[in-house]
Amino acid sequence: MQLRPCERSVWSNTCGLACPTLPQEQSATSAKMKVVPGPQGATATEIKLAAPDGSSSAEAGGGNPMFGHKTPNQEQVPAADAQPSNDPLPKPQHESAASQLALRPLERFFHDTWAPLIDRFKYPILVLFVILFGVGIGFAVQLRGLSEAESFIPDDHPLGVAGTWMTDEFRSSAADDTVVVTFTWGVSGIDREGINRYKPQEKGTPIFDGSFDPSAPQAQSDVLATCDAAHTVEQYKSEDSCWMRAFQDWRVAQGMTFPAVASSGQDQSTYFISEAQRFCATPLATRSCSNGEMGIVDGKGVRLMQVKFSLFLIPNEPYTTTNPVSEKWQEFVEARNAASAPGVNKAIQTAGRAWQGMITERELLNSAINGMSISIAVAFLVLMISTQNIITGSFATLTILGIVITVMLTVAALGWEMGIAVSVAFVILVGFSVDYVVHFASSYMEVEHERKAGSAPLSRFSRMQSSLTVMGVSVLAGAVTTFGASVFLFPAVVIIFQVMGTILMSTIAYSLLWSTVFFPAVMMAFGPVGDYGDLTVMYRALRAKCSAPPSPSPTGASTSAPTAGDTAGAWKSNTGAAAPGAAAPADTDGSTA
Repeated sequence: MQLRPCERSVWSNTCGLACPTLPQEQSATSAKMKVVPGPQGATATEIKLAAPDGSSSAEAGGGNPMFGHKTPNQEQVPAADAQPSNDPLPKPQHESAASQLALRPLERFFHDTWAPLIDRFKYPILVLFVILFGVGIGFAVQLRGLSEAESFIPDDHPLGVAGTWMTDEFRSSAADDTVVVTFTWGVSGIDREGINRYKPQEKGTPIFDGSFDPSAPQAQSDVLATCDAAHTVEQYKSEDSCWMRAFQDWRVAQGMTFPAVASSGQDQSTYFISEAQRFCATPLATRSCSNGEMGIVDGKGVRLMQVKFSLFLIPNEPYTTTNPVSEKWQEFVEARNAASAPGVNKAIQTAGRAWQGMITERELLNSAINGMSISIAVAFLVLMISTQNIITGSFATLTILGIVITVMLTVAALGWEMGIAVSVAFVILVGFSVDYVVHFASSYMEVEHERKAGSAPLSRFSRMQSSLTVMGVSVLAGAVTTFGASVFLFPAVVIIFQVMGTILMSTIAYSLLWSTVFFPAVMMAFGPVGDYGDLTVMYRALRAKCSAPPSPSPTGASTSAPTAGDTAGAWKSNTGAAAPGAAAPADTDGSTA
């Protein structure tokens, strides 16, 4: 097997450190890799070592170059500099028993049983997985945010029972906490530059709106109109405070008119500030002014104003309950801003932890979807680079997408919703889905890379059978260990660990299913043959076409000279047919394609 630069570097810096590397320093040994027909025309790999005198490895005392695979009379490992021959494939199967590569039981199962079974039923398998994919999409699109508050402790746990009693067994009263929506004028945002987000006491510096000015008569009326119209918004319970209404009541009680209008020759802003200060000095305004609902700085100007409304909504409600209410109040504040006079037309609405929790749930849901989308796109690029084949990379990515969809089907079937636990688990879902199929995809391409140029391309079945034989044991062992590690998450009391354990185990199970059933079936049916879909071959052909000098035609038109890449493997149809003059590939039954 010819080592590529990256593989040779890894070998020379690991196992090669303990092995001879210079052929000049000792007798070199050349490794000849052969492919012999197996069941249904399949190919089994043989490795035969030849010493410089032409004797076989059994006679020369050579060893099998693959760790863990010992031929009957071989125990040593060949020199790191042993170069494989470029003998054409396939070769006759008449070889001594010492040169046959011994397969372990699981490898024999994948080679002799599993691969032929998948090949025999590949089209029914593809139909079943297409149906499963469609059903999974139908369930996946039904996943929504939480419809009730997420529980982190089981209901039968003492803490869970106490929480249930507090919320369900005791009647609510007017003293219970409810969500309070606050309208604020005069502040456009908060400057958090230089603060530590992990220190709650560092809140940042408010950014005041320089255009805010409630002194104009129309501005005073518009603020009061906002308080009057709030009762029409969804979940409105009561008016918690409205500074402008209290200011109006005070002026009417004093025998003055509202809105406050300066007399002729007096500045309106100065007059309004003085009246506001007089009002704040009265017991009637103690609550509004002391709570910062009217902010007058140094007696020179009003910097902010707030009004507050209580809702029937209780805190810690789920996203699906809180979000519609938040949207209605946002629509209301935008409508009031559009209808209000300049100076009071930039109000913002907040609701403390209620809106914060809602936004957090929404961002977790969006992050899960965006994270999966980005991960699948990155996985596609990685698979394209690792396999260097657009068809293999596309089918491998389709396999990953199928795994993700099937896991989402399981989550929806269990009745779970997109809470914190599920959203976090979905972010790591794609990473576990990539692991197995990438091994099979790379091995499928590696078999073809070992073929001598000009020889007959291997059939799809032969390549996939070799991939399953070489990688099947490693993939199965990895699945068993990861699946077993997930079991230890279930005894945990906190629900999030149980959810992540279920999703992790489902991901491993579905990854194994899709990578060992669907991916072999689709590759045996539609996988690339020869160098069809090979990115490097396509690039060389395109480069040769573009760099070929134009030749003048009798009519004066310029045409490019045909190149070998135009007629070789890069652009031939995906049927297994070789270029003119090349041998035809062996089909799964041993005949020529």
